[in-house]
Amino acid sequence: MLDERHLLFKVATGTTYIYRKVALASPWEIPAGYAAGSPTLVQKKNGWEVHIPLFLQERRDLRPAAALMQDKDIRILAVDLGLNHHAVMTIQDAEGRVLATEFISGAKDSHLRKQYLERIVRLQKETGIIPEGERFAKDLWDKVKNLVGDIAHQVSRRIVDLAAQHGAKIIVFEHLKNLRPEKGTRSHRMNQKLGYWVKGRIFQYTQYKALHQGIIVCRVNPRDTSRRCPNCGLLSIERYLPGKPHGVTLAQCSNCGLHGVHADWLATRNIGQKFRLRYA
Repeated sequence: MLDERHLLFKVATGTTYIYRKVALASPWEIPAGYAAGSPTLVQKKNGWEVHIPLFLQERRDLRPAAALMQDKDIRILAVDLGLNHHAVMTIQDAEGRVLATEFISGAKDSHLRKQYLERIVRLQKETGIIPEGERFAKDLWDKVKNLVGDIAHQVSRRIVDLAAQHGAKIIVFEHLKNLRPEKGTRSHRMNQKLGYWVKGRIFQYTQYKALHQGIIVCRVNPRDTSRRCPNCGLLSIERYLPGKPHGVTLAQCSNCGLHGVHADWLATRNIGQKFRLRYA
Protein backbone atom coordinates (compact mmCIF):
# COMPACT_ATOMS: atom_id res chain seq x y z
CA MET A 1 0.00 0.00 0.00
CA LEU A 2 1.35 3.44 -0.96
CA ASP A 3 -1.28 5.98 0.14
CA GLU A 4 -5.04 6.61 0.03
CA ARG A 5 -4.96 7.20 -3.75
CA HIS A 6 -2.43 4.56 -4.90
CA LEU A 7 -2.06 0.88 -4.03
CA LEU A 8 0.72 -1.57 -4.88
CA PHE A 9 -0.11 -5.27 -5.32
CA LYS A 10 2.01 -8.38 -5.80
CA VAL A 11 0.23 -10.53 -8.41
CA ALA A 12 1.08 -14.13 -9.31
CA THR A 13 1.55 -14.87 -13.02
CA GLY A 14 2.28 -18.56 -13.43
CA THR A 15 5.50 -19.31 -11.53
CA THR A 16 6.55 -15.66 -11.16
CA TYR A 17 5.20 -12.50 -9.54
CA ILE A 18 4.75 -9.01 -10.88
CA TYR A 19 3.89 -5.77 -9.10
CA ARG A 20 0.88 -3.72 -10.17
CA LYS A 21 0.36 -0.12 -9.14
CA VAL A 22 -3.33 0.83 -9.00
CA ALA A 23 -4.54 4.45 -8.99
CA LEU A 24 -7.95 4.98 -7.37
CA ALA A 25 -10.46 7.44 -8.77
CA SER A 26 -10.94 8.92 -5.29
CA PRO A 27 -9.42 8.32 -1.84
CA TRP A 28 -11.03 5.39 -0.08
CA GLU A 29 -12.70 6.23 3.20
CA ILE A 30 -13.12 4.00 6.25
CA PRO A 31 -16.53 4.36 7.97
CA ALA A 32 -16.47 5.37 11.62
CA GLY A 33 -16.03 2.42 13.95
CA TYR A 34 -14.32 0.23 11.35
CA ALA A 35 -10.74 -0.71 10.50
CA ALA A 36 -9.51 -1.68 7.02
CA GLY A 37 -7.77 -4.96 6.32
CA SER A 38 -5.24 -5.69 3.58
CA PRO A 39 -6.57 -4.77 0.12
CA THR A 40 -6.52 -7.50 -2.52
CA LEU A 41 -6.54 -7.24 -6.31
CA VAL A 42 -9.05 -9.62 -7.91
CA GLN A 43 -9.16 -10.35 -11.62
CA LYS A 44 -12.65 -10.49 -13.07
CA LYS A 45 -13.89 -11.38 -16.52
CA ASN A 46 -14.10 -7.74 -17.57
CA GLY A 47 -11.13 -6.34 -15.66
CA TRP A 48 -9.70 -5.97 -12.17
CA GLU A 49 -11.33 -5.09 -8.86
CA VAL A 50 -9.84 -3.86 -5.59
CA HIS A 51 -11.38 -5.55 -2.52
CA ILE A 52 -10.84 -3.85 0.84
CA PRO A 53 -12.20 -5.80 3.87
CA LEU A 54 -13.60 -3.81 6.79
CA PHE A 55 -13.61 -5.00 10.40
CA LEU A 56 -15.91 -3.77 13.14
CA GLN A 57 -13.84 -2.16 15.91
CA GLU A 58 -16.53 -0.92 18.28
CA ARG A 59 -17.94 -3.57 20.56
CA ARG A 60 -21.71 -3.96 20.20
CA ASP A 61 -23.31 -4.54 23.60
CA LEU A 62 -26.38 -6.38 22.39
CA ARG A 63 -29.03 -7.20 25.00
CA PRO A 64 -30.48 -10.74 24.97
CA ALA A 65 -33.93 -11.27 23.49
CA ALA A 66 -35.54 -11.93 26.89
CA ALA A 67 -34.31 -8.56 28.20
CA LEU A 68 -35.39 -6.69 25.06
CA MET A 69 -38.89 -8.15 25.27
CA GLN A 70 -39.40 -6.52 28.69
CA ASP A 71 -39.66 -3.20 26.87
CA LYS A 72 -43.34 -2.51 26.17
CA ASP A 73 -42.37 -0.37 23.18
CA ILE A 74 -40.26 -3.09 21.56
CA ARG A 75 -40.68 -3.70 17.84
CA ILE A 76 -39.72 -6.89 16.04
CA LEU A 77 -39.40 -7.76 12.36
CA ALA A 78 -40.86 -11.18 11.45
CA VAL A 79 -39.60 -12.67 8.17
CA ASP A 80 -41.08 -15.52 6.12
CA LEU A 81 -38.75 -16.80 3.38
CA GLY A 82 -40.52 -18.39 0.42
CA LEU A 83 -39.99 -19.44 -3.19
CA ASN A 84 -42.49 -17.17 -4.95
CA HIS A 85 -41.37 -14.34 -2.68
CA HIS A 86 -37.80 -14.06 -1.46
CA ALA A 87 -39.18 -12.62 1.76
CA VAL A 88 -42.38 -11.32 3.30
CA MET A 89 -41.75 -9.03 6.28
CA THR A 90 -43.94 -7.46 8.95
CA ILE A 91 -43.01 -4.99 11.66
CA GLN A 92 -44.90 -5.93 14.84
CA ASP A 93 -45.20 -4.30 18.23
CA ALA A 94 -45.24 -6.00 21.63
CA GLU A 95 -48.96 -6.76 21.29
CA GLY A 96 -48.62 -8.33 17.85
CA ARG A 97 -50.11 -5.44 15.88
CA VAL A 98 -48.67 -5.17 12.36
CA LEU A 99 -47.24 -1.68 11.81
CA ALA A 100 -45.65 -2.14 8.36
CA THR A 101 -45.37 -4.79 5.66
CA GLU A 102 -42.97 -5.34 2.77
CA PHE A 103 -42.89 -8.02 0.05
CA ILE A 104 -39.77 -8.93 -1.93
CA SER A 105 -40.80 -10.78 -5.08
CA GLY A 106 -38.72 -13.76 -6.18
CA ALA A 107 -40.63 -14.96 -9.24
CA LYS A 108 -38.39 -13.20 -11.79
CA ASP A 109 -35.16 -14.42 -10.19
CA SER A 110 -36.50 -17.97 -9.85
CA HIS A 111 -37.49 -17.99 -13.53
CA LEU A 112 -34.05 -16.75 -14.62
CA ARG A 113 -32.28 -19.29 -12.41
CA LYS A 114 -34.44 -22.08 -13.85
CA GLN A 115 -33.54 -20.99 -17.39
CA TYR A 116 -29.83 -21.34 -16.60
CA LEU A 117 -30.42 -24.76 -15.02
CA GLU A 118 -32.46 -25.98 -18.01
CA ARG A 119 -29.58 -25.03 -20.30
CA ILE A 120 -27.16 -26.93 -18.06
CA VAL A 121 -29.39 -30.03 -18.11
CA ARG A 122 -29.69 -29.88 -21.91
CA LEU A 123 -25.90 -29.61 -22.26
CA GLN A 124 -25.46 -32.62 -19.96
CA LYS A 125 -27.77 -34.69 -22.17
CA GLU A 126 -26.01 -33.57 -25.34
CA THR A 127 -22.51 -34.09 -23.98
CA GLY A 128 -23.08 -37.51 -22.47
CA ILE A 129 -19.64 -38.01 -20.93
CA ILE A 130 -17.87 -35.14 -19.17
CA PRO A 131 -14.06 -35.24 -19.52
CA GLU A 132 -12.30 -35.95 -16.21
CA GLY A 133 -10.80 -32.90 -14.56
CA GLU A 134 -12.96 -30.42 -16.49
CA ARG A 135 -15.60 -28.23 -14.90
CA PHE A 136 -18.80 -28.74 -16.83
CA ALA A 137 -20.74 -25.66 -18.09
CA LYS A 138 -18.46 -23.35 -16.09
CA ASP A 139 -19.89 -20.10 -17.51
CA LEU A 140 -23.49 -21.14 -16.77
CA TRP A 141 -22.68 -22.31 -13.25
CA ASP A 142 -20.82 -19.05 -12.60
CA LYS A 143 -23.94 -17.14 -13.67
CA VAL A 144 -26.07 -19.20 -11.29
CA LYS A 145 -23.59 -18.70 -8.44
CA ASN A 146 -23.42 -14.94 -8.99
CA LEU A 147 -27.21 -14.70 -9.25
CA VAL A 148 -27.97 -16.52 -6.00
CA GLY A 149 -25.19 -14.68 -4.16
CA ASP A 150 -26.52 -11.33 -5.33
CA ILE A 151 -30.06 -12.31 -4.28
CA ALA A 152 -28.90 -13.23 -0.76
CA HIS A 153 -27.00 -9.96 -0.33
CA GLN A 154 -29.77 -7.73 -1.67
CA VAL A 155 -32.59 -9.41 0.27
CA SER A 156 -30.63 -9.45 3.55
CA ARG A 157 -29.81 -5.75 3.07
CA ARG A 158 -33.49 -4.87 2.59
CA ILE A 159 -34.45 -6.88 5.67
CA VAL A 160 -31.95 -5.06 7.88
CA ASP A 161 -32.82 -1.67 6.36
CA LEU A 162 -36.54 -2.21 7.09
CA ALA A 163 -35.77 -3.16 10.69
CA ALA A 164 -33.56 -0.09 11.17
CA GLN A 165 -36.11 2.19 9.50
CA HIS A 166 -38.84 1.21 11.99
CA GLY A 167 -36.62 0.89 15.05
CA ALA A 168 -36.97 -2.89 15.35
CA LYS A 169 -34.37 -4.39 17.69
CA ILE A 170 -35.06 -8.04 16.82
CA ILE A 171 -35.36 -9.89 13.48
CA VAL A 172 -37.11 -13.27 13.66
CA PHE A 173 -36.86 -16.08 11.09
CA GLU A 174 -38.13 -19.63 10.97
CA HIS A 175 -35.57 -22.34 11.73
CA LEU A 176 -35.69 -24.05 8.33
CA LYS A 177 -33.76 -27.29 7.90
CA ASN A 178 -34.03 -30.65 6.14
CA LEU A 179 -35.95 -29.11 3.25
CA ARG A 180 -36.34 -31.44 0.28
CA PRO A 181 -37.26 -30.48 -3.31
CA GLU A 182 -40.52 -31.74 -4.78
CA LYS A 183 -40.73 -34.29 -7.56
CA GLY A 184 -40.43 -32.95 -11.11
CA THR A 185 -37.89 -32.35 -13.84
CA ARG A 186 -34.23 -32.27 -12.95
CA SER A 187 -34.01 -28.52 -13.52
CA HIS A 188 -37.09 -28.01 -11.32
CA ARG A 189 -35.53 -29.99 -8.45
CA MET A 190 -32.20 -28.20 -8.87
CA ASN A 191 -33.99 -24.82 -8.86
CA GLN A 192 -35.82 -25.63 -5.64
CA LYS A 193 -32.63 -26.93 -4.03
CA LEU A 194 -30.84 -23.69 -4.90
CA GLY A 195 -33.84 -21.77 -3.56
CA TYR A 196 -33.43 -23.51 -0.20
CA TRP A 197 -29.70 -22.75 -0.28
CA VAL A 198 -30.48 -19.06 -0.85
CA LYS A 199 -32.72 -19.06 2.23
CA GLY A 200 -29.82 -20.20 4.38
CA ARG A 201 -27.54 -17.55 2.90
CA ILE A 202 -30.13 -14.81 3.47
CA PHE A 203 -30.24 -15.76 7.16
CA GLN A 204 -26.44 -15.80 7.46
CA TYR A 205 -25.98 -12.47 5.68
CA THR A 206 -28.76 -10.87 7.72
CA GLN A 207 -27.01 -11.92 10.93
CA TYR A 208 -23.79 -10.04 10.31
CA LYS A 209 -25.46 -7.03 8.68
CA ALA A 210 -27.87 -6.73 11.61
CA LEU A 211 -24.97 -6.91 14.06
CA HIS A 212 -23.50 -3.76 12.52
CA GLN A 213 -26.85 -2.04 13.17
CA GLY A 214 -27.12 -3.23 16.77
CA ILE A 215 -29.98 -5.63 15.92
CA ILE A 216 -30.16 -9.27 17.07
CA VAL A 217 -31.40 -12.14 14.88
CA CYS A 218 -33.39 -15.08 16.28
CA ARG A 219 -35.19 -18.14 14.95
CA VAL A 220 -38.35 -19.99 15.98
CA ASN A 221 -39.75 -23.44 15.27
CA PRO A 222 -41.55 -23.37 11.89
CA ARG A 223 -44.16 -25.94 12.92
CA ASP A 224 -47.70 -24.90 11.96
CA THR A 225 -46.78 -21.30 11.10
CA SER A 226 -48.64 -21.75 7.80
CA ARG A 227 -51.55 -23.74 9.25
CA ARG A 228 -52.48 -21.93 12.47
CA CYS A 229 -54.89 -19.00 12.40
CA PRO A 230 -53.39 -16.08 14.39
CA ASN A 231 -56.91 -14.82 15.21
CA CYS A 232 -58.60 -17.92 16.67
CA GLY A 233 -55.51 -20.06 17.30
CA LEU A 234 -56.80 -23.21 15.56
CA LEU A 235 -55.07 -25.25 12.85
CA SER A 236 -57.78 -24.24 10.40
CA ILE A 237 -55.92 -22.31 7.69
CA GLU A 238 -56.47 -23.43 4.11
CA ARG A 239 -54.60 -22.03 1.12
CA TYR A 240 -56.31 -21.18 -2.14
CA LEU A 241 -56.27 -18.95 -5.19
CA PRO A 242 -59.50 -17.91 -6.97
CA GLY A 243 -59.85 -19.82 -10.24
CA LYS A 244 -56.89 -22.11 -9.57
CA PRO A 245 -57.65 -25.32 -7.63
CA HIS A 246 -54.01 -25.85 -6.64
CA GLY A 247 -53.19 -22.20 -5.88
CA VAL A 248 -51.62 -21.42 -2.51
CA THR A 249 -51.25 -17.63 -2.52
CA LEU A 250 -54.19 -16.69 -0.27
CA ALA A 251 -55.32 -18.07 3.08
CA GLN A 252 -58.69 -18.55 4.74
CA CYS A 253 -59.74 -19.84 8.15
CA SER A 254 -62.53 -22.42 8.20
CA ASN A 255 -63.30 -21.56 11.85
CA CYS A 256 -63.37 -17.77 12.28
CA GLY A 257 -64.03 -16.74 8.67
CA LEU A 258 -60.72 -14.98 8.01
CA HIS A 259 -60.17 -14.92 4.24
CA GLY A 260 -58.46 -13.12 1.38
CA VAL A 261 -55.19 -12.73 3.30
CA HIS A 262 -51.79 -13.43 1.73
CA ALA A 263 -50.64 -16.77 3.14
CA ASP A 264 -47.00 -15.72 3.67
CA TRP A 265 -48.11 -12.50 5.41
CA LEU A 266 -50.21 -14.64 7.74
CA ALA A 267 -47.17 -16.82 8.42
CA THR A 268 -45.17 -13.77 9.57
CA ARG A 269 -47.84 -13.04 12.17
CA ASN A 270 -47.48 -16.57 13.54
CA ILE A 271 -43.67 -16.27 13.51
CA GLY A 272 -43.92 -13.09 15.59
CA GLN A 273 -46.48 -14.66 17.91
CA LYS A 274 -44.27 -17.71 18.53
CA PHE A 275 -41.37 -15.44 19.40
CA ARG A 276 -43.45 -13.36 21.81
CA LEU A 277 -44.81 -16.49 23.54
CA ARG A 278 -41.24 -17.72 24.08
CA TYR A 279 -39.75 -14.52 25.50
CA ALA A 280 -42.56 -12.23 26.69
